[in-house]
Amino acid sequence: MALIAGLEAMGISLFVQNPADAYDLTAVNIPSGIDGPKVRGRLLNDFNIEISSGLGELKTKFWRVGLMGYSSQRGNVLLFLGALERILLDLGMKLPAGAGLAAAASSYANAEPVAVGQEK
Repeated sequence: MALIAGLEAMGISLFVQNPADAYDLTAVNIPSGIDGPKVRGRLLNDFNIEISSGLGELKTKFWRVGLMGYSSQRGNVLLFLGALERILLDLGMKLPAGAGLAAAASSYANAEPVAVGQEK
């Protein structure tokens, strides 16, 4: 749940109403005024992080962030949140710098231990 805590701290909402429904694939609403494909391209080109868009009519509405296996490790979650924050700030989005990483770190600190590869 660290990913969700980090996203929410940055002011980014989930596509689903109940975070427990996110499972291993987290659908994240693209913030208003942000070019979704541009963010996805920068994540891939600048940070080697690949996320997907929505499908069909929802292609420009949300991103799909997968957290399965190796990708779900703490370092990868924090890398994604930091990279996303950097890109969104570069694109002019107003968000509290560092809030996403701080919320994710707090979530990890307060979480019960889980098996390696099951971190979120």
